Amino acid sequence: MSSAEQFPDKNRTAWRRLAAIGLALAALALATYGVLRAEFGDRPAQINVRWAPSVSAAGQSALEGKYHLASGRQTEGRTYSYQLTDLSYDNIRAMVLDPAVEDTHYIHRTAYRIWRFAPRARYPGRGAVVGPLFEIAIVLFALIAGTAFLLAFLELVLPKGLSARVPLRHTFLHPRSTAAAVLRGIGDRIPPATAEQAALFRIVFGSALLLLFVMRRVGGASVLEVSNALAPLHEALIAPFTAAPWLVSWVLPWLMVWGVMFVAGAAVPLSYAMLTIGAVLWAALLTTRVSYHTVSALLVCLVCLGASRWADAWSIDAWWRQRRGQSARARGSPTEYGYTIWIPGVVAGVVFAAAAAAKLRESGLGWIVNGTIKYHFLSDARQAPVDWGLRIGLHPQLAVALSFGAVLVESLIIFGAFARTYRYRAMAGAAAASLLAGFALFQGLLWPAWWLLLISFLPWHRMARQSPATSASGSAAPSGWLIALQPLIVIALLVEQLIVSGLKLEAGPAFSTYGMYSNSYASPSEYEAQSATSYWLVSDDGRQCKVTERDANASLSGGDVVRRCFGAVDPSRVEVEQRRAKIDWTYWRPAGEVRTVLTAPSAGSAAR
Repeated sequence: MSSAEQFPDKNRTAWRRLAAIGLALAALALATYGVLRAEFGDRPAQINVRWAPSVSAAGQSALEGKYHLASGRQTEGRTYSYQLTDLSYDNIRAMVLDPAVEDTHYIHRTAYRIWRFAPRARYPGRGAVVGPLFEIAIVLFALIAGTAFLLAFLELVLPKGLSARVPLRHTFLHPRSTAAAVLRGIGDRIPPATAEQAALFRIVFGSALLLLFVMRRVGGASVLEVSNALAPLHEALIAPFTAAPWLVSWVLPWLMVWGVMFVAGAAVPLSYAMLTIGAVLWAALLTTRVSYHTVSALLVCLVCLGASRWADAWSIDAWWRQRRGQSARARGSPTEYGYTIWIPGVVAGVVFAAAAAAKLRESGLGWIVNGTIKYHFLSDARQAPVDWGLRIGLHPQLAVALSFGAVLVESLIIFGAFARTYRYRAMAGAAAASLLAGFALFQGLLWPAWWLLLISFLPWHRMARQSPATSASGSAAPSGWLIALQPLIVIALLVEQLIVSGLKLEAGPAFSTYGMYSNSYASPSEYEAQSATSYWLVSDDGRQCKVTERDANASLSGGDVVRRCFGAVDPSRVEVEQRRAKIDWTYWRPAGEVRTVLTAPSAGSAAR
């Protein structure tokens, strides 16, 4: 077969089609960029400024307004971190040349511009959500346009036989067939399973879920003592419980009733849907006091498992069908059953990869070369069952090696989850288990919702094998809607996490960047300045509530922070404390704590 017969689109119009695609997407990128700049302006840059010793507090405030420096925070001595909202050449030049400015960081001091890799703050107002979406769209449009222009150029200069084999050419000229090939490729990654294996997985997974709900039961304190930052979605989910706190007591019974029905295989489509709804509400209440990332992966997994065939064997539903004479009901394909067992492992791989990406995005290679893991072990030393994490701080090279290993393992688990061969999936599961075991031993962090996902990596193909009699009782069903839906769910999972991580969204309880422990510290002094300081609200009856620095400042004048923490309490009966940890760096161990009571936003403090 000749090249022209194999690729019928190989003619003089192919390069024109590719060029037209490039022009259209380039125009779309430029239009999107214009709308972004016209609507929201420049994205503020996060910079550091060290003021001259002669600058007074009043003078510093005036200079901050003059050079459009917002959200100032003292980092060390006369150095402050700011959001620079005016990125113009004239403003930056005037600030750099001002004698009151002793030094700057993240600014090119001769070209008078922001460093290209300087951290960026959020756009103001609604741009905080919409702006990053525009930025991602611009980059995607520009990349696709550039690729199309390159393919058009190669179409013109290369011989026919060679240009026909250029990667992505067929994708651009025939996107529909490419999309079908991608879906088939994902379907081929799903390991086969039987109805009995899927049923056994349902029983084990459902029972583990019920145990988790009992271990992490929620109560009235989830509504009355809210210390975790709430996203709009989170507030909407807990609003009914805030209005009627007695509803909280019904969450566990709801989960138990529908969970037992699901494990038994009774009315599985309905019972699983109701169990998932209850799990979302349970997570919304639980994450009023703990971070979203502890349960968000499980919620995403529960949604993905909605496209499963749970009850074709070992279930009340199957028994009822047999009793009614429906034993010859067509069974699902091995891929449909395999998806049920496989998808929790894929979710685990995605969230671990997102955690690795968050570390590199927030701290770059500094997270590794600084041996950052030793600082996080130090922060959680009080709750760790052993002191091995503290000992690592005394060996910097070991800390660097472990930091590199943590990022490497987190990055590779997803490849094992997608592997066709089971031994590679088993290795991925063992690697994920080793990370979670490290969290538990070195930091005292036991995340049962994450452990629950790892049962996907067990050798289910060796358990509950289909008997010949059962195999003869029902024929394999032709490819139906589940076969088409399951690969789409996998693609949606990957795209969702890319968007959430790219936009740095924390929309609890379901969506998280998994940026836990992604911050880094260049030195022990920087650790003391940044990590060892926390803020707490303490009521006169002894209750405590950890808050952010911003909420601590807001609570000094009353507001909603005190109400979220303690309910209807007189703000005058609540003290705001700043707590700074003392570290013995010789032995790399905590050495107590200094507490300072903040009496008013501008008042002095008294050491306790």
